[in-house]
Amino acid sequence: MKKLKLQHFLAFIYAVILMLWVAKIYKYYFDMDKADWSALVIILTAAFVLGLRLRVKLPQWISLVLVVAIPISAYPLISFLILYFNSAWTWLYVFLSIGVFLAPSIRPKWHVLPLLSISIVWFLPFNFLPDQSLYYERLIAKQETRKGIAHVVRWKNDFWLHYNKQLQFSTLDGHMYGEAYVHPAMSMVNENSEVLVIGGDNGLVFHELAKYPKAEISVIPFDAELSEFVQHLQFYNHNRPSLNVLSTPVFETLRTKAAKFDLIIIDMPEATGVNTNQYYTKEFYDYCFKALNENGLIVTQSGNPILNKGSFITIENTINQSGFFTTAYQAQIPTIGQWSWVIGSKKQSEIQLKKLPTETRWLDAEAMEMMLSFGKMDYYPGKGDSINQIKNPTLIRNRSTRL
Repeated sequence: MKKLKLQHFLAFIYAVILMLWVAKIYKYYFDMDKADWSALVIILTAAFVLGLRLRVKLPQWISLVLVVAIPISAYPLISFLILYFNSAWTWLYVFLSIGVFLAPSIRPKWHVLPLLSISIVWFLPFNFLPDQSLYYERLIAKQETRKGIAHVVRWKNDFWLHYNKQLQFSTLDGHMYGEAYVHPAMSMVNENSEVLVIGGDNGLVFHELAKYPKAEISVIPFDAELSEFVQHLQFYNHNRPSLNVLSTPVFETLRTKAAKFDLIIIDMPEATGVNTNQYYTKEFYDYCFKALNENGLIVTQSGNPILNKGSFITIENTINQSGFFTTAYQAQIPTIGQWSWVIGSKKQSEIQLKKLPTETRWLDAEAMEMMLSFGKMDYYPGKGDSINQIKNPTLIRNRSTRL
């Protein structure tokens, strides 16, 4: 009788530690609420009680192997299942319940092995990256740079790149963003144009520019370390053009390259602080105007035109104030939502996007024409009639108040 009580007590200790270990895993994937805790406790308690009540007729060695293996395999199992199944946690609970159910049948002298395995697992360092709790998807890579932090998460066979907690792209539809950014502007310049890319660290712009082999492309990275990190990941860089990487600062380059470029693509992070706001100011666009030849163009992203209408209008107004004729367009990118861009032209007062100069996966002539339609913008709340300047960063204020 004493042996039986000891056997059940050791099985209970095993079940409790296993439950706490699973909770520790859960913390790094999801925010574990009271309902999750309740489900975990009820399921494992029910399995333990059934294990006490029922006589398991499996050979002792089979039960022992399963009870020892379950703690060791719990983390690899959830790491695999969560990538491919929405019901991953259901199967994990079933898997754990088997261990808890079999534990009371293990003889006391053999319980040292299950307790040893679960203790080893508990004290081993986590294989999780520290920021896993920020994401539902599996965090597979992290890169800290001087200007920010990049995370790559994975769901099934696709990846998401986040930079300073802003989603940059997903491999599900990143090509849609890149095509909408590059091809409308490239349809308005010659195929052997001189193109300057400011930013473009996520690689999407270069993937599309590679379709113009006669173009001469220069780039000034915003975060060179991020650019190198993305190139190493090789999501889109299998089709990367030959680039002339400029080491001079952006403003200095624009000052010293008067009337040089046919197109300037400004692919920078959103203006969340003074370091990024400067690339959306009148002073910056003035320098871009001087760096373009007489028929030159610029194109820049201008955020979500619906949720952040004020910022969108401010960017277009600021470009216009620098002497450009402006045309805005938008597209629905499933993973990031509605997104907009502004083309600024030194000469063309009316821009029509009808001709598609290269092969694409999504964009066609009809889609380019439809992207020019915004409907009645007065329908959406907000205003943005100000001009963004370095010393008067109205764009940051618009963003913080969602005007």
